[in-house]
Amino acid sequence: MTKFFVVMLLCGIAVQASYAQTEKGQQHLGLSFGASTTNGERTDFDFQNNVTVEAKTKSNQYNIAASYSYFIADKLDLGLSAGYGYGNNEVTNTPNGYNLKSDSYFSNIFLRKYFLFNDKIGVRTGPSLAYSKSKNKYVNYPEQTQNIKEISGGIRLDFVYFPVKNLGLASGIGNVSYSHQKTTGYQPASSNTFGISFINSLNLSIYYIL
Repeated sequence: MTKFFVVMLLCGIAVQASYAQTEKGQQHLGLSFGASTTNGERTDFDFQNNVTVEAKTKSNQYNIAASYSYFIADKLDLGLSAGYGYGNNEVTNTPNGYNLKSDSYFSNIFLRKYFLFNDKIGVRTGPSLAYSKSKNKYVNYPEQTQNIKEISGGIRLDFVYFPVKNLGLASGIGNVSYSHQKTTGYQPASSNTFGISFINSLNLSIYYIL
């Protein structure tokens, strides 16, 4: 399988006279964008012709979100974000092919602690609580529609870097999370998941410091 990830840098814009991006009382307004694409192959069985075929798989995921945070103490911000995501998964070159499209809306509240060296480079981490609502629809089989609601909580770790006073860069490193998901409609189900993951696609984020 080959994978291609659209890698975006997180960047920020500030209007301070010194390295004051993370001081108490600061407010951040942000807009972020993320994207990833995966291409691969899998072996399917064609029952009609009694042969195996090499199916082609492709997945595209996009999301956009707005965020606001307020520094309740030096290097500690409390904030929230909300956004929209779109996904398209295709399997072709096989009688078992399909095209699955998904739309999702999500919100998140977070608390982040910054650990910086010389107020320029370091990490930020902290707990978050998220809620999402999504709809999956098979283009080939419109009656097979799923509605999914999920509540999750966890701890995320980001790399952060402020190269100059007016610019900040950050990228996700990984997270630990627990989630509860409920699916209604086609193939209803309920699940609880605990996971540890490392992030292999980054988000582009531009924020303004008030």
